[in-house]
Amino acid sequence: MKKDNFYVGRRMITNYAKEMVILDNWRVLAATIVELAIKDYVRALKVLKAKPHNSECRGAKMSSEKFFKSEWFNMLSDIDPEFLIKNCKRLADY
Repeated sequence: MKKDNFYVGRRMITNYAKEMVILDNWRVLAATIVELAIKDYVRALKVLKAKPHNSECRGAKMSSEKFFKSEWFNMLSDIDPEFLIKNCKRLADY
């Protein structure tokens, strides 16, 4: 077996295909991280609408907004943070 190939089951995958699989997996992971952050943010906003003094949700809101404006988020997604925050607030009726 050559070093630039690997096997999945009985199928040999070339180095290029291996890189594409890794890239696709990375994109799926990045999208999942962003999706979960959005869900957590919207959930926190909905709770804060009903209970504005909920400190746990205030912390989650602040943490989410900080994440959306971070370099890491920028690496994971090309979504504009201000656009995202605005639309999440609209979604949560906040």
